[in-house]
Amino acid sequence: MSGKGAAVFCLVIACSSLLCAVAIMVLGPRTAARLAESTEWPTTEGSITASKRAVAGRFRWRPSIVYEYTVGGVEYKSECQPYSVPTGTKDEIDAYVARNPVGKSVTVWYDPDDPRFIVLEPGVPEGFRRQQIAGVIVLGAFGLVMLLGAWTKSAQHASTSKVQFLPEPVTCACGKMMKVPVSFQGKMAKCPGCGKAFVVPAAPTADEGGATKP
Repeated sequence: MSGKGAAVFCLVIACSSLLCAVAIMVLGPRTAARLAESTEWPTTEGSITASKRAVAGRFRWRPSIVYEYTVGGVEYKSECQPYSVPTGTKDEIDAYVARNPVGKSVTVWYDPDDPRFIVLEPGVPEGFRRQQIAGVIVLGAFGLVMLLGAWTKSAQHASTSKVQFLPEPVTCACGKMMKVPVSFQGKMAKCPGCGKAFVVPAAPTADEGGATKP
């Protein structure tokens, strides 16, 4: 990947990470407030129609359980919000799923303004705010690191693009051909092939190159 391409890639990743961090900062408190209100939501009886283990993060798992229930004569099929269910190891979540098999009857709390939003345990889950803060810190730090990487790659590309090289490659006694900056003319340089030092010759003038004088 070229220096410019690497800079663009780092910038895109940085912007995505920082936007995610901002989204958590904005939506996290709203979600917490909504979950806090769930203690006063109405309830209804439902049944589990699907129950399995799902990935929650690196080495972490969560249950993915779908419930079917009726509110005001309307049938709904919805999954509990991921942050309202526990996370754990594969064995822990397998045990949780086993305790909640398909067909099991449950009581669900639903948002009266949006019955599709349900929880099994009302209130803000333990550690919810801590997870939100950790997410903001991790994504924000990663975004800043990638932003610094984008700036560094861009600076390197700009610096490299301004370098003028001799019109012809310089050949070492070992046969290694090199592109050498013009500023190295008449100076000592080291061959990357054999490691020996040599004097970089000056670029030939028009007369030395065989041009005919008028």
